[in-house]
Amino acid sequence: MPAKSKKLSPAEVATFEASRDLGAEILQSIKDMKAGKGKVVVTAAVEPQGSIRPSSALE
Repeated sequence: MPAKSKKLSPAEVATFEASRDLGAEILQSIKDMKAGKGKVVVTAAVEPQGSIRPSSALE
C-alpha cells in the first residue's frame, strides 16, 4: 500500500489549483477513455460488524 501524502495547507491548495488547466485535463481524460486506457474502480459498501441501524432507518 502506498504511503499517504501529507495534507496541503490552504495556501498550497490555492497555489496548486491556480496552476491547473482543467480544460486540458478533461480533454486528456476523454482521449484516454477513447483509447481504452480508462480504469474502473469498484468499492463495496459494507457496514462494519456489529453496527446497529437506527430504527428510523427502517421506517
